[in-house]
Amino acid sequence: MMMMSAGNDLVVIFLGLETLSIATYVMAGLRKADLRSNESAMKYFILGSFASAFLLYGMALTYGATGETNLTAIAQKMSDPNFPALLLIGAAMMIIGFGFKIAMAPFHVWTPDVYEGAPTPITGFMAAGPKAAAFASFMRFLFSVSVGRGCSGLGLFAHDLDHDRCGPRDAHHNRR
Repeated sequence: MMMMSAGNDLVVIFLGLETLSIATYVMAGLRKADLRSNESAMKYFILGSFASAFLLYGMALTYGATGETNLTAIAQKMSDPNFPALLLIGAAMMIIGFGFKIAMAPFHVWTPDVYEGAPTPITGFMAAGPKAAAFASFMRFLFSVSVGRGCSGLGLFAHDLDHDRCGPRDAHHNRR
């Protein structure tokens, strides 16, 4: 988690994210005899793979547009008013990938199924640890590429994401 949240390079962020993801896929299916646990691990693996594919494709497009994987260098390329449109497409794909990883609306539909089948202590970890690390990487990416672009609403966006994560604490989830 530390490698991912402290990374200043797209490759380091992706490697940290995938290392953490593989460990949580295994932990979600820890109870081998329970079919719900196996189903939740499989759903988590498939949807996590799609999220990783979006993220990696976005990183590849960003690298293709800038020739850089360092976030600071990408931010410098984005400060040029004539940056390629491919960079925006890459950033959008990365936002989709990070959105799945942090269960940001509307990419949060998979979470109840995965959390319901995983063992309770593992669910607690999956709901906090990987999400916090991915959120830190997401914010690091957003803040680094928005420097000098006049994105004053980004702080409000970050606050809104955090509020959505912590707001509905007393929501009751009915088990199926």
